[in-house]
Amino acid sequence: MHLDSSILYVAHTSNDSVDVIDCSQDKYLRSIPNNLVASQGSGINEKDVVFTSNRGENTVGVFDHGKDWGLDKIKVGGRPNGLASTPRGTVS
Repeated sequence: MHLDSSILYVAHTSNDSVDVIDCSQDKYLRSIPNNLVASQGSGINEKDVVFTSNRGENTVGVFDHGKDWGLDKIKVGGRPNGLASTPRGTVS
């Protein structure tokens, strides 16, 4: 969740996307439909960079909070299943 804006990014595995929810208004905003095949998780770091783990295509998606049209994918191995955050907020 992006704390300043109360925006929550939720992996939507069956839709190959990430859903965006405004928690301050209890409102679904949109889906990020960039063919995030079997997206398993999402996270955001202290620099407002959002990450998605896309198990079905061996990628990690990366974009700046609020700028999901600029999503890039990074090829990784091992079918990434999720993301974890360190106490500093770094997503790994």
